[in-house]
Amino acid sequence: MTNTLHISIAAQSDNLGDVEIRRQLIEQFLQRGYHLVVFTGNMPQTYIDAFRLPSGAKVVSNPLAFQASVLRNALLGRASLAYAPGPHVLTDSPKALAKAAAVLGLCAFVRLRGGSLSVIGRSLRGTGRLSIGLERALSAMATSYAMRDTASAPVLGRSADVMPDMAFMRNASVDNSVAGQRDIVALSFRSDRAVNLDGLVSLIEASQARGLKPVFITQVRRDDEVHAELSKILGIDAVLWENRTHSEQEEVIEHYYSRSHAVVSNRLHSLLFGVAHQAFPVALHEENHNKIPTTLKPWVDFDSLVLDDPDFAFLSRTESDRKVLSDSAKAAGTVLGKYISSKVPDHS
Repeated sequence: MTNTLHISIAAQSDNLGDVEIRRQLIEQFLQRGYHLVVFTGNMPQTYIDAFRLPSGAKVVSNPLAFQASVLRNALLGRASLAYAPGPHVLTDSPKALAKAAAVLGLCAFVRLRGGSLSVIGRSLRGTGRLSIGLERALSAMATSYAMRDTASAPVLGRSADVMPDMAFMRNASVDNSVAGQRDIVALSFRSDRAVNLDGLVSLIEASQARGLKPVFITQVRRDDEVHAELSKILGIDAVLWENRTHSEQEEVIEHYYSRSHAVVSNRLHSLLFGVAHQAFPVALHEENHNKIPTTLKPWVDFDSLVLDDPDFAFLSRTESDRKVLSDSAKAAGTVLGKYISSKVPDHS
């Protein structure tokens, strides 16, 4: 009997990283023969289009209709559920607790009817005692439960599988067999955190001295404003999102990442999009923010750049270093693929 995967893709609609990790997880189920019911909520059409869903997928924007589909297919013994990958903050606000409890009840019904429950690529933060209890119940109920970072299990207060971020699967779909000119240092910064301007000037000058062209790259639309401002102040190019669709912007930034020697960013998926093109990941070091190191460190080496006291050794990395990066990234994708194969029933 063909099984039906139910998954929500409602997320930050201006973030290509959110698209990528959900798209990669969905693809794993499609490869294993699942039908698809996708909850979109109020996501814009260009966001939905970026998922390139198969023609047979059922797209549902109403939450009650989505829940009804889960219950109906569960009664027939053919429902599976997957939590969308990405960060989840455990808070004890009444709204958060009510939502978590309701979804947990839906999960329990699916499991009682023999369906699978996949929680892969989750990242936990927060200290809500009741929310942590509900999350522990979810982990016990799930047929697969894997965090994407090493910081989540301590939040949960118990051991959990740690697997590469879903974006590592992107490496398999990118063709790097024909190496082009690598003349760019891609810069992609969060709009909600200040960047040391003097250190950034030093980075730009050091890059240019090595014949590399620094370029701001917008992968999250809300970062356009800060990139445009910094571009004007520093006199370098910026690849802004502006009025492009999600798919158009993804195609544009892919071109720039394929030409990048390195990607310097405090956004995890800017680094991982670059890694897919064998661009060296350079994470801005930020106190009290451990998302990037706890996600990347188990799988690929990366540079940590402190703009207050910068070290630009990454600008001198060689093609042999790039081969090591590529092999490590591919190995991470293989590890994740094997884990999914061991946990997700095949209905193809």
